[in-house]
Amino acid sequence: MAHIKTPFTVEQVEKLKEWQSNGMNHPFTCCGYDGCIRKEQKNEGELIPYSEGWICPCGRYTQDWCHDFMLNTNPKHLLTNDYKLDIDQIDRAINGDND
Repeated sequence: MAHIKTPFTVEQVEKLKEWQSNGMNHPFTCCGYDGCIRKEQKNEGELIPYSEGWICPCGRYTQDWCHDFMLNTNPKHLLTNDYKLDIDQIDRAINGDND
């Protein structure tokens, strides 16, 4: 899994905002360094994307990268009929029966 480093473009920031709020994945959150208490922060320290990276609502924690797939995949496709899990296929893969 590759990382994309800052600075982020305006379009990338918008894409990262989508990922943070799509409800299909755990958003990036503050690591709680430098005295930040996540539970006291809005959305428990959910990071806010901007051009120079990510920042915690407390302002103490920052991050200067994102996963490449966050910018190259539309998170909304996870909610459409175009994306379906084949439970039988998953079961075969888990059990090693890939015939």
